[in-house]
Amino acid sequence: MRLLSGDPPRGWPARALVALVVLGLAATPLLFHGVKPLEVAEKICVMAALAASYDVLLGYTGIVSFAHVMFFGIGAYGVGLASYALGPGWGALALGLAGGLSMGFSFLAMAMLEFKLGDAPGAKAIAPIGYAVGFLIVVLGKQQLFTESTLTAALPILHRPSLVGLGRLARMWSAVLVANLLGTIIFAWLISRPGLLSAPAAHTFLETARGSFSDDFWLGALRAVFSGWLIALIIWLLPASKTAAPFIIAALTYVVALAGFPHIIAGSGEAAYAVFVGAKSWADYGMWFLLPTLIGNTIGGAALAALLNHAPVAHDIAAREAEG
Repeated sequence: MRLLSGDPPRGWPARALVALVVLGLAATPLLFHGVKPLEVAEKICVMAALAASYDVLLGYTGIVSFAHVMFFGIGAYGVGLASYALGPGWGALALGLAGGLSMGFSFLAMAMLEFKLGDAPGAKAIAPIGYAVGFLIVVLGKQQLFTESTLTAALPILHRPSLVGLGRLARMWSAVLVANLLGTIIFAWLISRPGLLSAPAAHTFLETARGSFSDDFWLGALRAVFSGWLIALIIWLLPASKTAAPFIIAALTYVVALAGFPHIIAGSGEAAYAVFVGAKSWADYGMWFLLPTLIGNTIGGAALAALLNHAPVAHDIAAREAEG
């Protein structure tokens, strides 16, 4: 058994303790009832991730830094000033850029799992678990994601259709999409820098990235319908999920990754990586990834998810407005 740092726990007591903690966290929803035990389990996972991050920061890089809160404060203050000076639309762009950068970690985590697992039994079923990382950061961090906004932004238009509303919807979708794509491209450029990854790891990353491209345009669009549908449903299910939100996100994104359904934002980091390392061209990026995936995700997220989930409650909404 190895920790996140790659070092094995020293001695069998430490290994037994790590195994016991992992099994206990996994069994928490089955052994305990109510919200409180799940909240405690979530805090333990967060603290474990924090400890692992400090292990990497202090123990491996040798960088001593206790100013993380200050960095967050400066960033929040800067975003607040920019939103005040440039208007509320800038905030959406900033959150969209942050969402694109964060989504790069889905590609990074999944490809790294594939590399570490190699040809181990069940590797193809385990590696897609990493796909959820970027979505967890974006959704729980309240950042903007294009396939998330397709559902939430389309619902008011379905309730009160208008040309003005459609224009606003198109502008919002365009702004979030461009910001998301820019973030994923920046992330892909960063991890494609020579020497950052070992040669075997870079080969695995490239093989993962090739999977984002479609051989057939319309078949790729059809496959993207399902990913757009599933990702949009995450937002629909979150209000009722409460503390189970991370499990909902992980479960649905796992299905997307396991089935190989392309996602316009998560897949953009993969496709852009293939371009930056010279395996594909930007024309390939646009024709065999961007366009078919965009068409399918929009149909799946806006048309199917919004229509099918809005239809059962549309009558109740109209009735309440009539009473009011």
